[in-house]
Amino acid sequence: MITVPLVVWLPDLLSVGIKSPVEGAVVGFAGIVILFLILNRMISRLGLRLDGFLVTGISILPAALWNMIFLAMIFGVQKVTGLIHIDSWILRNIFAGFVSVSCAVVITFFTCQFVYPFFDLLRISIRTEGHRYCIKKFPVIRLAILGGVYEGIALPVILLWQNADSAVPLVAALTGLAGGMLGSTIVVLLYNHWKLLHVTIFLEKK
Repeated sequence: MITVPLVVWLPDLLSVGIKSPVEGAVVGFAGIVILFLILNRMISRLGLRLDGFLVTGISILPAALWNMIFLAMIFGVQKVTGLIHIDSWILRNIFAGFVSVSCAVVITFFTCQFVYPFFDLLRISIRTEGHRYCIKKFPVIRLAILGGVYEGIALPVILLWQNADSAVPLVAALTGLAGGMLGSTIVVLLYNHWKLLHVTIFLEKK
């Protein structure tokens, strides 16, 4: 819901093509910064605990940098998939959504795991009252499948904002919310039904 209006609004502010890799980088960085600033203000009130300690925040800059690369990859792959001729508008965007996010997850997340041991500042971390926990390892292929399914379902709904004649950022926010909810619902149903898709994320205590 945050990123979709930014995608619509940003070309009017900066000289970037809509859904270009450059726009993806800017939106990816700004979207996470906005989201995590809001989340970190309220996360302690949610009562989330890790090893018995209250979670107090999530690192913003590393997450924003990785999301910048991630969204730039998504938009870049979608440009390539757009060259493939598929008559059906819905099937074309399902294909573009699934392939772009799956590829972006594989490339970005494998890169994360490769550079983490050498650049501690690039590691996404979770802060608690007692310790700092860094993400160490995650199942990339499973996340790629789940992410691809999510985007394949969500993207055709999200792109309905392109039919709007007025209040486009508001329409984009609504279609982004609707697409996100539909995609999330399908992913949760699949996750709960198939144990092969279950995800375990390993953390390292600092």
